[in-house]
Amino acid sequence: MGILDTLVGTFGPFLIPVVVFAVGAVGYGLLFALNRARGTDEVSKWQAADDRPDERE
Repeated sequence: MGILDTLVGTFGPFLIPVVVFAVGAVGYGLLFALNRARGTDEVSKWQAADDRPDERE
């Protein structure tokens, strides 16, 4: 734990927001990748009505 102690001793409380941001960015990237990999052709309920495919065809 020498590196961790050095980082905390050097940067102190400024390290906490950086770690929270990094974990959040990695989590968002993971969720984004999983959503892209799922790749459904269904219309999302969050999709705007203007963007939905025309059902009259």
